[in-house]
Amino acid sequence: MDSTHKKTEKGLTLEEKYVNLTDQLSSVTERLDHAEHDLDFERISREDIIRAEIERRMAEERKKLEEEYAEKVRQVEREKRNHEEMLRKKMERHEADLKASYANMTQKVIADACRQIEEARQKAESNGIAKMAAMMDSFIKAFIEMTEGNIPEGQTLLKQYQDAAKEAEANLKEELKVALDKAEKKAGKKSQHIESLVRMLFTQKSERFIMKEEEREPLLQSVIESLELTDKEKEDFKDCNKRIREYRQRKQDAKLLRGEKKGHGRNPIPDTMPELPAIYVYPECYYGHEEEYRIVHTDDVKEVIMPAPAKYFIQQYIFPSIVRKDDPYDKLLKHPRSQGVTWKSPYSEELRSQILTEKYVFHIPANRQIKRFKMDGLEMAASTMDDIIEGTCDIIEPLYRLQHQRVMKAMLLAADGSPIPVLDNEKHKTVKQYMIEYRSIDTGIPVFLSTPPMEGIKGVSNGRGRKIIEANLSEWTGQALMCDAYAGYDWVKKAGRVLCRCDAHARRKFESALKENPKLAKVGMMLHQQIYAVEEMIKAHEKETGQKMTADEKVQFRNDNARPLWDTLRLWCAKEIIDLTQETKIYEAMNYLLRHYDELTAYLDIADMPLDNTERSIRDMVMGKKAYLYCRNYESVDRACIMYSLFGACKVLGKNPERWLTYVLKHIDTTPKEDLHKLLPEEWEET
Repeated sequence: MDSTHKKTEKGLTLEEKYVNLTDQLSSVTERLDHAEHDLDFERISREDIIRAEIERRMAEERKKLEEEYAEKVRQVEREKRNHEEMLRKKMERHEADLKASYANMTQKVIADACRQIEEARQKAESNGIAKMAAMMDSFIKAFIEMTEGNIPEGQTLLKQYQDAAKEAEANLKEELKVALDKAEKKAGKKSQHIESLVRMLFTQKSERFIMKEEEREPLLQSVIESLELTDKEKEDFKDCNKRIREYRQRKQDAKLLRGEKKGHGRNPIPDTMPELPAIYVYPECYYGHEEEYRIVHTDDVKEVIMPAPAKYFIQQYIFPSIVRKDDPYDKLLKHPRSQGVTWKSPYSEELRSQILTEKYVFHIPANRQIKRFKMDGLEMAASTMDDIIEGTCDIIEPLYRLQHQRVMKAMLLAADGSPIPVLDNEKHKTVKQYMIEYRSIDTGIPVFLSTPPMEGIKGVSNGRGRKIIEANLSEWTGQALMCDAYAGYDWVKKAGRVLCRCDAHARRKFESALKENPKLAKVGMMLHQQIYAVEEMIKAHEKETGQKMTADEKVQFRNDNARPLWDTLRLWCAKEIIDLTQETKIYEAMNYLLRHYDELTAYLDIADMPLDNTERSIRDMVMGKKAYLYCRNYESVDRACIMYSLFGACKVLGKNPERWLTYVLKHIDTTPKEDLHKLLPEEWEET
């Protein structure tokens, strides 16, 4: 019973504890709800406070920004008003200046017009006809007075008539002299033009000038005596000429010792030339009676060169497709030439090379080649010929661009150009374009550029103006440029590079004056020969020793031997030009040398710079334009630039242009872009 009672008490205790815990839990839950409610209320209150604070601060910032913006607007308006006021004042000043300039110009024009009218009136009054009219008027008045018996008045008028007659005679003589001088100058210019044309068409164009040694020495002595030179200058000049004279004598002695004769005889027939079967030529009596004669010997043999009976042949190429026997995929293989750059054309690479070589090396126009093909049994249309030339030039154009880049990297560059006529179908006549050659002096390799691509430059025509030359040389970073005296190259000197003038142009002017003034022109030509002899001495020394002079040695040699000659030539020109008239050729020659003296002598201090710009490098282009007269369009000029550049490189390097072009056409499509430079004439080697 006690245990039951204890259990009952224990159960009641647990129930009480459970009830207590439930009450406590409810109390805690209630407190938590109150706390969460308080937190929510507090959070809402804080958010309202923060939002209100943010809005207040934003309102303050907005107000401040609006005030700043309004101030800036007012400032901009003030600046705008100030700027407008300044512009207005400036325009007013400008308008006032214009009005003043206009007024001054008007006054000047009126003054010039009045002056011209007065000069014309005075000239009209002073000319011979006006004087004669006044003279006749005085004579008639004197005659009337004498007839009417007024002798004193008639004598006075007669005296006026005599004075007017003398003045009219003097004026007529002066006017006649002026008219004759003007006609003489005009006739002289026409005579020079005719003389130049006759020389160009019918006479020798060579500028070769031969002077004997016994004639040279007195002229040199007269030059020294005519100039006021110091003793040292005279001694230097004599030493230079002595060394040149000794060099010429050694050269002449060596030539005599070698036994050199004029001409070289007939060249032998090459052993590599194929031979045809021999043809036996018997006496006429032998034919039909062969059994009556016997052959004694066959030592009398004559060899002649015969043209090939058939110049063109058909060469068939078969390109089999093959498959490796162990290839499970049966991949077809074929020679790459079957898909070459000319594989669809029946005209071989060899024929293409021959056509372009004959056009741009041997100057045979396309229409003449077509006629010759027809004579050899090969019919070719003019359009086909154009396609061959155009297509071939397009193929090798990347090589032209590579060569252009290389030439423009040269430290020393030479420039020369020549006009080339281009047919203008709209104007129905030819217009003048220019092809300018830039040549690396180190390698001698040229690149030709045409002017039409420069048409986009503002203010530039198709000539060779300064802007075109600047555009052509935009990639050049070299040291010195050799060119003629064309003003379009003058910017090179202002750009900080050395500008050298070609001495051949200076010498040529003296040569053209030989007929007009042989006494002075001979001296100029002789001194130029002495200067050129110094360059010959340098080459002869290098040939004898087998090694080139160093840069310092060559510069020193030139300054020791050539500079005194140049100084003497300049002093002589400065002395003689004073007594010459500007219309003469000898004046033009001396004036040219004096004006460009610094550029003509700049080569003395640049070891590798030549004395002149070798114009033979553009000879092929000049001969070509004479042969085919004009280019059909601007694209033809571009193609000519490509071919003259690349064939010019072959000529300088002594390589066969036809074989080079054949090799390029056969291999350019299989050559990687990075290896294209190996196809340039400079790197190509004939195998």
